[in-house]
Amino acid sequence: IPRDWGKSVTITKAANLWAQLDEPDMVSYIGSEIHPKAKGFLGSIKRVIQAKEGWFTWLYGDWFDPERDWNAEQVVHGYRGLESLTEPSFGTFGVDTGLTGFHPDMVFWDDPLSATKLRAGGDWLKIVRGAVKAAYYALKADSFFCFILTRYEDGDVSGLLNETDGVLSWDGMPCKDERVKGKIGQGLWRVYHLQARD
Repeated sequence: IPRDWGKSVTITKAANLWAQLDEPDMVSYIGSEIHPKAKGFLGSIKRVIQAKEGWFTWLYGDWFDPERDWNAEQVVHGYRGLESLTEPSFGTFGVDTGLTGFHPDMVFWDDPLSATKLRAGGDWLKIVRGAVKAAYYALKADSFFCFILTRYEDGDVSGLLNETDGVLSWDGMPCKDERVKGKIGQGLWRVYHLQARD
C-alpha cells in the first residue's frame, strides 16, 4: 500500500493489538528499518492500552500492570495469563538489531527499507535483504509473519519475497509484474496490493 494510506496504523498498531484479544499469551515483535522506529510503533500501542487514546480500556479492560515489564523496547500486558513466558507480549527490533534470540508467534515488520536510506547509498539494500533472510530462523514453525511494505525498486524486500518465496494469493489491485503474475498460487506469501501510480 502506498505511503500515507494508514498501513502502519491499521496493521502494525491496531491489528497487532487486536490479535492479542484472541490470544493474550501471544509473543509479538514489531520491526522496522531502525530500532527507534519500531519503539515508536510500540509507544502508540502502549498509549492505547493505558487509556491515553481511544476506547480500548472501556471496551476490553485495563491491560496495564505496573508489576510487569513495561519499557520503551518491550511490554508484558496485564491480560496475559501465562506469567511463566519469558518473552514479552510486544517486543521490538530493527534491521540494525535483528531478531536473534527471540522466538515470536507474530512478526509485524513495517518498512525495513526507506527512500531516505536508499538515497544515502551504501549497502543498505543488501543489509536489509540479509536481515530479512536471517529473521526466518527466529520464527516458530506456525508463526504469522507480516510485512508492511512500500515498493521502491527491483530487488527491494517486496520484490525479493515475491520472486524467491513466491505468491500464494494476490488481492487488491491486479499484479502487473510479469515475473510474479504467472506464478501466483505457487508460493508462500498472501499479498494485498495497492499501488501509488496507475
